[in-house]
Amino acid sequence: MQKYKKHTKRFWASVVYICILLLAMPALYALGEQLRLSLPPAEPIVQPDNLKLASLTVVPVPTNATIRNLSIEPAYRAGMPLAPGDYVIEVSAPGYKTRRKTIALKRGDNLRVQIRLTPITTYTDKVVDNKQKKKRSDAKHLVREGVFGKAWKDPKTGMAFVWVPGGTFDMGDTFGDGYKDEKPVHKVTVDGFYMGKYEVTQEEWVKVMKSNPSGFKKGDRYPVENVSWDMIIKQFIPELNKISDQTYRLPTEAEWEYAARSGGKKEKYAGGDDVDALAWYDDNSNGSTHEVGTKAPNGLGLYNMSGNVWEWCEDDWYNNYDGAPDDGTAWMDSPRGAGRVVRGGSWDHSARGVRSASRSGPGRRRSNLGFRLVFQAVK
Repeated sequence: MQKYKKHTKRFWASVVYICILLLAMPALYALGEQLRLSLPPAEPIVQPDNLKLASLTVVPVPTNATIRNLSIEPAYRAGMPLAPGDYVIEVSAPGYKTRRKTIALKRGDNLRVQIRLTPITTYTDKVVDNKQKKKRSDAKHLVREGVFGKAWKDPKTGMAFVWVPGGTFDMGDTFGDGYKDEKPVHKVTVDGFYMGKYEVTQEEWVKVMKSNPSGFKKGDRYPVENVSWDMIIKQFIPELNKISDQTYRLPTEAEWEYAARSGGKKEKYAGGDDVDALAWYDDNSNGSTHEVGTKAPNGLGLYNMSGNVWEWCEDDWYNNYDGAPDDGTAWMDSPRGAGRVVRGGSWDHSARGVRSASRSGPGRRRSNLGFRLVFQAVK
């Protein structure tokens, strides 16, 4: 009973205490407001220092190079926080020239900078490099001007030749005014070669063969004609190659057209559009061949590739270009067909027949058909 009375007193004491607190709360709240208003304004919150910093990552070339930040004591590490300002970065590697670069950082920058080193060139390197440069220069010179230059004369025979730099061109009826056998137009790539500046003359033929088969025996500088493909391939060229240091041959059809077009240009006639300035044909030839070199040359310095006499090529005759090779080689049957290609038109053909794209075949021996030679230079 005594214990019960003791707990009852504690309970009622707690109730009284709580009531007093509840009654005092408004007064305490009012006192707190007075104290808050009497205090000075709070200081602004200070941002952490790292929000004012920048970072820098250097990407060296070569990648194994050593990087130093000469403006601070701590060793450089990629992306380390740095205060805004200018920093001198040094990058070095064995075999390379050391490089220093000043980099400006602004607040909040997160820069990634590549620094490329230059290899140290030794005397041996320079000698090798100069040799390589000369080799490349010589190769370009050969492509542009040939082994013997842009024009060359065989010292054994006196025959003149012109360098034809290699290239890629559109072969066939590019103007759309030709014949079916000039189609389809197709791209062909040819290597460089030397081609006869003129058609082979009667004088040059006689020097080798000791006879003149031509129908128009008007002078030494007239083109030899009335010669068959077999006479050229089996008789004249083998005898000529015994005399000369070069190996002569007939041009392939692709080589012939590429050269006639002044190196693959879109030319209607061999040298341009003025047929009377460039070609002997039925309107101006008076029914005969004419001395070589008596009309204007084309852009490479080749004469009479349009008109005067048709010119034999190495290729077999095909009725069109379907399946023709695209590498400038001769298109031949196996075994060889009976007909061969002739190009360029002649003194008894119309202007249409002496176009750069004009072709005919199978050719046969006659007084409007001659040839010119080519060779790949060997020094």
